[in-house]
Amino acid sequence: MLALLAVTALVFERGPVVSDVSPTAAEIRWEPPVAGAVLVVDTGGAVSVEVPADGPPDGTQRARIEGLTPDTRYRYRVRAPGGESVLGSFRTFPATTISPISFLVTGDSRSDH
Repeated sequence: MLALLAVTALVFERGPVVSDVSPTAAEIRWEPPVAGAVLVVDTGGAVSVEVPADGPPDGTQRARIEGLTPDTRYRYRVRAPGGESVLGSFRTFPATTISPISFLVTGDSRSDH
């Protein structure tokens, strides 16, 4: 029998966002409201992978996931004491690219302007 638990959705200062995606890796970044967060990635298997964050607890946290399968969609959450983020997803790049890839880049100077 499956038991459902109520989980509080955390509100993050920024993120989580996906960056540095390749055919076999990706990085998730976020600014948590509390320390002690881990990234939980659903790899499609029976067990999810938990990746501890790297960074100061009061700044941008990063978790790098490696050993992923090319051209595959993955789902993730950031879990911390007291709750977790909403479910996010990303897709790794194909192992070989036949056609050009187009993308958009944006930034935030954090100057509140």
